Amino acid sequence: MESKDKNKLALVVQTLFGAILAIKGFDGFINFLPQAESTTVGAGFIQAMQDTGYLYFLVKGTEVLCGSLLVMNIFVPLTLIVLAPVVINIVLFEVFLNFTFASMLLPMLVVACELYLFWHYKNLFTWLLKYQVHIDLNSYESPDVIILNEVREKNPETYEKIKNIKGINEVITH
Repeated sequence: MESKDKNKLALVVQTLFGAILAIKGFDGFINFLPQAESTTVGAGFIQAMQDTGYLYFLVKGTEVLCGSLLVMNIFVPLTLIVLAPVVINIVLFEVFLNFTFASMLLPMLVVACELYLFWHYKNLFTWLLKYQVHIDLNSYESPDVIILNEVREKNPETYEKIKNIKGINEVITH
């Protein structure tokens, strides 16, 4: 698949994902969609979230905001990070508190969208997932640069061994 086609597919997935979240989030505020059957445990959990006075509306507000950002193509990588725990909770709620095979269709679609978009934007997340060793906790410099420079200057043989470690080149080049 060409890069142009991948970008179009990502935009379609992103728009679908955002629309699902925004619509379901708005539904939490004004109840315009037909309500699905729920188990007593699932209904009790939702009622408990509503009874807190803020948690239910925080979750639904996050869905509306992040869904809107995805549809408008604004701050997409940040939005995906914010949505990760929301998506995990949607799936865990359906699996443990409200399980029926029909109720799992939408959560699985949401997970598929989230995972595809994480994969599509994976290059933007490498800095977040990069292993770092800090020698001086008060230093603002990148720790891997400090360590590699010191090792290269003091012990070139060790530096060559470090460079040959599987996966380390990805850390060095990023």
